[in-house]
Amino acid sequence: MNSLLLNIVYTSLYISIFYAVYYLFFRNEKVFYGNRIFILFGLLVSFVLPHISFSNSVVSSTFEFHYVIDAITVTPNQLVENRFDKFVFISAAYFSVSIVLGLMFISRLLKVLNIITGSKKVKKNGYTLVLTNRVDYAFSFFKYLVIPEAIYNSPHIDKIVAHELIHIKQKHSFDSILLELVCIVMWFNPFVWMMRTSLKIIHEYLADNGVLKAGYSHKSYQIAILEQSFKYNYITITQNFNSTKLTKRVIMMNKEKTTKMVALKSLVAMPLLLFVCLLVAPKVCAQELTATKPSAQVKKVVVEQNLQQEEEEEVFIHCEKMPLFQGGDLVNFRTWVQTNLKYPEKAAKNRTQGVVYAEFIVDKTGDVSKVSILKGKEDGLNEEVIRVIKESPKWVPGEQRGQKVAVKYTLPVAFHLR
Repeated sequence: MNSLLLNIVYTSLYISIFYAVYYLFFRNEKVFYGNRIFILFGLLVSFVLPHISFSNSVVSSTFEFHYVIDAITVTPNQLVENRFDKFVFISAAYFSVSIVLGLMFISRLLKVLNIITGSKKVKKNGYTLVLTNRVDYAFSFFKYLVIPEAIYNSPHIDKIVAHELIHIKQKHSFDSILLELVCIVMWFNPFVWMMRTSLKIIHEYLADNGVLKAGYSHKSYQIAILEQSFKYNYITITQNFNSTKLTKRVIMMNKEKTTKMVALKSLVAMPLLLFVCLLVAPKVCAQELTATKPSAQVKKVVVEQNLQQEEEEEVFIHCEKMPLFQGGDLVNFRTWVQTNLKYPEKAAKNRTQGVVYAEFIVDKTGDVSKVSILKGKEDGLNEEVIRVIKESPKWVPGEQRGQKVAVKYTLPVAFHLR
């Protein structure tokens, strides 16, 4: 659950960054398709980026690293327990609001479906016309174009239909539903609500632009919008002809497109966006040093002989069949270590924290041997890592060309006091 909430927070942060770039650089530009794609692409990327971790530390040339296992983070059990009640309260509050918003969304959805199913429908080419007396404003929802019977004979009905058909053809309802769902999950982020509003305005810009391109005059079309603009009780998940922001729509209709300015802003905005996203990205082992994993090419190192060691043993850092831990890969081993590690009381008392880099070998028999510390910390942190690794159950040994071989690993363990 903690990981889920952390991913939600990071996703929300990325959405804020993308929206800030849109707001600062592109919101007043007449690039409606580009702005729509930018917002939708930003949403997609924002959900993907939290699952990608970057390392921001420097590789040290002092130590020779081998096959590096993903880092493990350890926190004192007592501190985690002290924070448990607060975490449960925050989680309960968060999900309670999301549930309420979800129920409100379902209520609006059912209201729209009730209007459509309870009204007269006429199938047209590519859409379904719905004539109703249940609302006094025109709107579209996916393939349905809802027209109140009171305005069906209006002199502006052709413009209203042309406007809503553009919403239908460009599938704006998908965008609206997506943003509604994102708002339910990210309700705590004001930028998400602002993004929803901005995307609805972009939809209106696109529809307005399409109607004018179809040959309707600016003046008659703007009069049609004005006549419908005093009907406010529309359903937010639908596309409405009488949408608000009338002044902005009129200004945008009469505005000239400035391609060169958009290109110049893009040259500034895109590198800035990339830089900020990398700056706030989750970091793995952002401590004193990290190590790179070996290439696919098989390499081997020779373990230094201890005093009176019988003979040298050939040790691989990568082989054709890597060792297996309890029937699985290194994720199983990390989970096992994470479960058995304890934050030393002395280290917690002295506020000692940091990353311990341990090295060990899974030998030809599957036993863990030659556990040592490459880079460590005091107050029992080194000893705790060594203790747990030495207690490791037997592995299935690695194989190279059908022969069982020894494989060397490096395990970073990050001890953090929260």
